[in-house]
Amino acid sequence: TLQAISEELRLDEVIMRVLEGALENAGAERGTLLLEREGVVGLVAASDGNRLEFFAEAIALRDAGERVPLTVLNFVMRTGKSIVLDDAQQDSRFAGDPYVAASEVRSLLCMPIVKQSRRVGALVLENRLSTHGFDAQRLEILRILIGQAASALDNARLYDALQRSEAQWRSLVEGVPDIIALLDERGRIEFINHTAPYRLGAESALGQPADRFLDPPDVAPWQQAFAEVLATGELRELEVHWTAGEGVEPSVYVIRLAPITFGGRVGKILSISTDVSERRRSEAQRARLESQLRQQQRLESIGTLASGV
Repeated sequence: TLQAISEELRLDEVIMRVLEGALENAGAERGTLLLEREGVVGLVAASDGNRLEFFAEAIALRDAGERVPLTVLNFVMRTGKSIVLDDAQQDSRFAGDPYVAASEVRSLLCMPIVKQSRRVGALVLENRLSTHGFDAQRLEILRILIGQAASALDNARLYDALQRSEAQWRSLVEGVPDIIALLDERGRIEFINHTAPYRLGAESALGQPADRFLDPPDVAPWQQAFAEVLATGELRELEVHWTAGEGVEPSVYVIRLAPITFGGRVGKILSISTDVSERRRSEAQRARLESQLRQQQRLESIGTLASGV
């Protein structure tokens, strides 16, 4: 059971394995597992004696009164101490709990899940058929199991948070029109959000030098700007051109190179490329029209002068 728990990183699988292992090794009929996230304790898994159920959206403790003994749980979460009720119906401290009274649970165990004095969650196990269901031997097994489960659950929770953060970040960068790339110290692409303008897949671009996609006259200025960012740790901006093929009008990009520092030195560089081709074409068209207008005004002035003469 310990090996099965420690081998998994996905949070839902770890949760289910911990609860399943606790039920099996403690001889319990029913059980619930709660985790704390951002200071809020929520119910994440439960077993009704027939099947295990995982809750992707944790049920807040305040809304779980029909599923768990809140009085017992609040005491355990507040004190950090385990509680074993050999006969919950006769225990004067918790017999009045609405869940205990309604479910007619007999043996009840509630154990905090703690990692290095930091609260991770709690485990609730119960038997409804007999009293004194959790003896010393089973309690010792559960303590070992929960000790391992605390680390596994905490690691899986961090991994889950990392996965969510990465998914949000990818969704953000893939949704913007700019080309965002992460470059190593040699200018090779480690990540790129999209490569549609280059007519190749993102996987094909990985490991390639970023200046490969520039027109030859712009390679040297780009390499100089890249070297300056590495040396100074300051942002640089330049305008470059890229031609998709013969007879195709070149695209114009404004590239901003921003340093990413590790331990006081530049380790990576973030490249953000904005397509300004339409803007440049509009500016060129406006310049041509202004030139034509000035030429026409000069001709009109000469005509007016000639007619006056």
